[in-house]
Amino acid sequence: MDTFIGLLEITGWIVSVTALAAALTWATIKITPTRSKDKDEPADDATES
Repeated sequence: MDTFIGLLEITGWIVSVTALAAALTWATIKITPTRSKDKDEPADDATES
């Protein structure tokens, strides 16, 4: 029975850490502004000469 409870605890820990990482990632994406490219900025394509 101790092994089963230990497996449940490890599973809960993994789910909790994954959920926390997903929440922080989502919040970071929502809070930080996106970069807008200037029209005068040259393209980074290697094909253009």
